[in-house]
Amino acid sequence: MEKTKILILTIVLTLFVGSSLFAQKDTTGAREKLNKVLKEKLIEKVGLSESTADKVMEISAEHRKEIKDLKKQIKTLKKEISDNPESSDVSSKLDELSALQDKVHKSRQDMQTKMKALLTPTQIAETMAFQKEVKKFMKKEIKKTKKSKKDKENRKYDNR
Repeated sequence: MEKTKILILTIVLTLFVGSSLFAQKDTTGAREKLNKVLKEKLIEKVGLSESTADKVMEISAEHRKEIKDLKKQIKTLKKEISDNPESSDVSSKLDELSALQDKVHKSRQDMQTKMKALLTPTQIAETMAFQKEVKKFMKKEIKKTKKSKKDKENRKYDNR
């Protein structure tokens, strides 16, 4: 189990580092490689068929895209509200914020419904655990990458 985790994290790290090197040039190839490895690990860890794993990846990608757009709108709206709480339209903005949050909740429910039609409850739980593990790892690696870039910039300016 521990070796599997290390293997997964190593592969994801390798793809992440590789994709960040080419991020400004061609992110499509790196994203495809990452998705391929994630799919393979999903098949291995959860015991899905290839076609089921494809469907799970597709559902997850749709959900992420939808949530990303909604969260961007929510962030903008929250900033508008906090920047100007005395605004005459703050009430309507609060209503709009609530509606967007309801859409996020609905999107999550829709994704769960789609997953229930495809997977057993145990497979759903295993998939959720796998996604959480990958997300945690990716956040950690992004943080490391940002810190590394910042350190590199600081050294560059210190040497002048």
